[in-house]
Amino acid sequence: METQIYYIRSIAVQNLIMGIVTALIFVLLAISLWRRKRRHTIALVIWAAITLWFFNSPLWGFSAVTVSPVGLEIDHGFLSVFKNSRLPPDTNWKIHVYMGGIRRIKKLYYLELAGLKSLKVRGHDRLLVVQSIGAAVDRLNNRPMGAMEDRPVNL
Repeated sequence: METQIYYIRSIAVQNLIMGIVTALIFVLLAISLWRRKRRHTIALVIWAAITLWFFNSPLWGFSAVTVSPVGLEIDHGFLSVFKNSRLPPDTNWKIHVYMGGIRRIKKLYYLELAGLKSLKVRGHDRLLVVQSIGAAVDRLNNRPMGAMEDRPVNL
C-alpha cells in the first residue's frame, strides 16, 4: 500500500490560526520588553503558556492523517508539538456523530484514533473523507478495524 495523506480540515488554515496567535503574543511580548513593563511581560508569558497548552490539549483535534504501512501519522499543527504522533498500523478507529450548534441540531462528525479526536466536520463531503481514512486503515490491515457510531453522542 502506498502512503496516503488525508486532510479532514485544511492543515494550512490550522497552522495559520496557530501562527496568528503566536505572532500576536510575540509582538506584544516584544513591545512589553522594549518598554520594560514587567507586569505585561509576565502576563504575556502566561498567555503564551496557555496558548501552548490549548493547542496541545484534548480541545484541539487533529486535521491530517498519513496512512502508510509503517503506521498512521497524526498531524495537529506546528504548535501541537506534544500531540503529533505516530500510531501503529493496527489502530482501531471510530466515527462519532455529534449534534452541535447553538440549538444542537447540526450533525457534526469526528474520527477517533486510539483516543485522539479529529476536528469536528459537517457535511457529506467531509464525512466521506473521514470514512475514507477508516477504509484506508481497514485496507492496510486486511480486516475491519472500526465502524461508524450511528447514535448521536454529546460529550
